[in-house]
Amino acid sequence: MISTSFVPFLRANSDESNFRAFYEDAPFVRACLDKKNLLGKLSAKQKLWIDIGLDGIANACPFDAESSWSKYLHQYGDLSCLVDPTFLTQPNRGTIEAPITAFLNEASKHNPTYLSVPQLPHEDGVKHNKINKLLAEIAADWRKNQNSTQLILPVIFTHQAQLNTKSPRTKTIKFIHGLMTKNGIDAVWAVDSTLEDQLGTQNFERVRFTGIIDFWDELRALASPKLTICGPYWGLGLVLWARGLVTHFGIGLGSTYRYYSPGTGGPNKAKARVAVESLRRWISSTPGLGAWLQSAQAKLPPGSPAELEFQALGKLLPNYFDSEIAKRQVAQGYRKWIDKIMASPPSGRGVALYQDLSAAFVTGKMLPDLPDEAGYARRPERVAEQLMLNCL
Repeated sequence: MISTSFVPFLRANSDESNFRAFYEDAPFVRACLDKKNLLGKLSAKQKLWIDIGLDGIANACPFDAESSWSKYLHQYGDLSCLVDPTFLTQPNRGTIEAPITAFLNEASKHNPTYLSVPQLPHEDGVKHNKINKLLAEIAADWRKNQNSTQLILPVIFTHQAQLNTKSPRTKTIKFIHGLMTKNGIDAVWAVDSTLEDQLGTQNFERVRFTGIIDFWDELRALASPKLTICGPYWGLGLVLWARGLVTHFGIGLGSTYRYYSPGTGGPNKAKARVAVESLRRWISSTPGLGAWLQSAQAKLPPGSPAELEFQALGKLLPNYFDSEIAKRQVAQGYRKWIDKIMASPPSGRGVALYQDLSAAFVTGKMLPDLPDEAGYARRPERVAEQLMLNCL
């Protein structure tokens, strides 16, 4: 049996059905502590990675008694100091230790295998370094009485400039290394929370993707964490894992393949998308997609896998206007893609992914532009092309 390396990020209670259907063999699963019902269902069978969601503090301030997220983050005390520039300049442990410890104690009741170190997102410069250092110390001291709980250090980037060039990357990596060394942390999760790697933006393949790849390469060279998790992304996480730069890659459950801080509400819930396996991407499910699928079929070799897939998608397209049905189709198609690459030996996964994306690129080059309302890159081959160029 092939050992899996994907880590599902469950954001909503509705994600459970797709998780159960396609990803229940994940080595562990991540969920935020506020999802009490979800955690209760998961803890009996799955290894859990719990995050208290402190990176969503800005979405909980000022306190709003009508907001469930705001009430959740302030339940053990007022944490609005974490958005106060004066406090962040000179943070005081006594002000935040009690509520942070209370969250960690609550999380421990679910018997997690992994628990995120509470951290604020990385801003440009060192705005959050002092508070993140203090939060890591609080978590490490708490962990001394929790023998079975392993800590994961989150590194949440909020701007591509933090990753695109070596100077800011080096400063962040040295800071991460210092936190790991001082606090005995041997696991890192990092994500560029602004990246949607299916947009096809011009600088992705030569700048943004390479910046993230270089970050992981440089981090491993300095800190050598034993457990490394990236994403969630759509394809870049698979690239990083196939190249051996991370041990695990985060995934969505059909609705989104990027990271949203807790309390934001996440992506537009009304938007349904369909996965096109032969192109290794998704496309928004709209009436215009039906006409495009018909025109695209005429460009494909008769009886080819891509033509047969497009025929099937065209027949079922009205079903995929329903966002829940569409999420299930995306989750299932994504799992098939993962399985294909996981079947290759570790030393050959980068090449296998390159070949797989090359085939998708060639198929996409034959096809007309996607309709305006398709969202993301309009050239069908664009997503596969950008990922393909970073596989090796």
